[in-house]
Amino acid sequence: MKTFISTFLLLFIVLGTNVYASNSGSVTPNSGSTSILEIDNAMQELDLIDRYVEKENANFQSLLEKNPELLQDVQLASQASEDEFFAKGDDRPLGIPGFLWGFCFGVIGMLVVYLTMDEGEGRKKEVKNALYGCIVGTLIGYLIYALVLAANVSVDPVILESFNIV
Repeated sequence: MKTFISTFLLLFIVLGTNVYASNSGSVTPNSGSTSILEIDNAMQELDLIDRYVEKENANFQSLLEKNPELLQDVQLASQASEDEFFAKGDDRPLGIPGFLWGFCFGVIGMLVVYLTMDEGEGRKKEVKNALYGCIVGTLIGYLIYALVLAANVSVDPVILESFNIV
């Protein structure tokens, strides 16, 4: 029975990996709407702007006044604040939802979510989701354990005799 379960899990992992690999391989670097040549040209334009700013010690406004042709095809923000630049996006650990951290890693996953996130409502929500994931994962684990134990008991005659079932 153990070999059957092990074989089934191994087969499931291999097939799941193959399906994932075949889907993720469909995107190639040249298949997007932006080609490598376009990216290279854009980087060269930004390099020219960078050299000019370093040489002249210029800001955006003086660059716009003196050399508007440098900014003709480049989309740059006239002002960028530190708050916008360092604004947090998805604050989840590794971008993984708290429920999955708790479901897969239990209490350790809850601890990871708690320790890696900043204080606030988002942290409370993700830790709560990690708790729910931990509870669900534990219940499913016990259910699988009970099913495997029941399957072994129903097949093993020694266990059946010890409970006077036979």
